Amino acid sequence: MKKVLLFAIPLLFAVACTLDSVISLPYSEKVNPALLGTWTDPNAEEESEMVISQHGPKEYKITVEAGEFIGHTSKVGEVNYMDVHELGDKLHMFFKYEHKGDTITFYEVSDDYKEVEFKTTTLLLNYLKENADKEGFFSNPETVQKKKSKK
Repeated sequence: MKKVLLFAIPLLFAVACTLDSVISLPYSEKVNPALLGTWTDPNAEEESEMVISQHGPKEYKITVEAGEFIGHTSKVGEVNYMDVHELGDKLHMFFKYEHKGDTITFYEVSDDYKEVEFKTTTLLLNYLKENADKEGFFSNPETVQKKKSKK
């Protein structure tokens, strides 16, 4: 399991350690304008930002102090996922997300469910569908809040 710096400390995930694969989720959803903008952790001791911008019709560019990432969203069953990878890296990391108003809560896949490899997108999708409702499948919820623009 590869550990990758995903978001700036202490914003979201100091070290992302979630389900990952060289297989990506389908690029089935267009960019959601509500996800675009600058996001911060309202509970952080230090201010840190994550900027989500559009990177094509179905992709996001996620910029943080640790670097730039490319992501896209995909709904699997009733669960919304963000598939994220570092620029130039083929390893995709999968996070459940819940977007409500001016907040997004991200969840990792818990340690008990990460040690699996997928040879096809169908196997990945089936795995997520079969396990998403299991207690403990998702862990470490982290909520970010949209930064209000100064007028």
